[in-house]
Amino acid sequence: MINKSINFADDDVDPREVDNMLAKELTKLSFNSRESIHEEMHGVRCLAPKETPKLLEIALEKLSLAIDNIPCAEKQAFLQSQELFPNNRFVNDKNFRLMFLRSELFDARRAAIRLVKYLDFLLEIFNNKKELLGRPIRLDDLRPRAMKLLRSGRVQLLPVRDNSGRRVLVFTSFKTFYSVIDRLQVYSYFLKVLCEEVDNQRTGVVIVGIPNENFNVTKFPPKEDRYKLSRYLLSAPIRCCANHCCYSDTPFLRVLIAMYALGYHTNTSESSQFRFKFHSGMFHDFFTFFN
Repeated sequence: MINKSINFADDDVDPREVDNMLAKELTKLSFNSRESIHEEMHGVRCLAPKETPKLLEIALEKLSLAIDNIPCAEKQAFLQSQELFPNNRFVNDKNFRLMFLRSELFDARRAAIRLVKYLDFLLEIFNNKKELLGRPIRLDDLRPRAMKLLRSGRVQLLPVRDNSGRRVLVFTSFKTFYSVIDRLQVYSYFLKVLCEEVDNQRTGVVIVGIPNENFNVTKFPPKEDRYKLSRYLLSAPIRCCANHCCYSDTPFLRVLIAMYALGYHTNTSESSQFRFKFHSGMFHDFFTFFN
């Protein structure tokens, strides 16, 4: 795992230190693991195993056991879902649980951790709205500013897929008017929409961040906001196969991108650690990805 002695929330993170650290960690993987991650990032192959009824049955049993083994203090929202909705057809539904198994390539322990973190985070970003423990997110769950962000078009699912048929979720830069909670509510809704198709759960999603022509950030986001964004990526109910981060080649943005990258890589699974790709300048190399 990534060296935890480096704190991604610090404002003095050196991007060269992060690059060197990630490169060093990547060399620790086997040749086959490195090739598999690289090929899936670029749409050459999909790492999802072939699903059979027997595989799904065994995986769901292992997931239930893994959830039971998580200490109660670390799964408060999950326990509330069982108490508030005794005949819960949402959290206990096999289709809901399979989302998390597929996102972790059927690693039951990691899927259990992701599932309970997702429920905890839902309550946190939706102002402790407990009915979300018994049903999917709806548009009317978004607060007014989050709805304004949704209508602005700054977060969109592209109408076309990439070369391997994966959906592409694109973010452009945001005005400071939108808080991190506004953004996370919108992200949650889009990921819920993506998860409605089983093929998307299996193949994963490609995420792209593109600054617009007026992008001119001059100060670091608060540590709490950066922490929430990193936590959200680690609890999302769908696998991110590749995360393309586009930015202007300035010293400030190099540091900012490094901070987010380190925050995502810390405490995450091996299958997700090395899926960031950074594009600076005019992004010509990025756009070839969709040609």
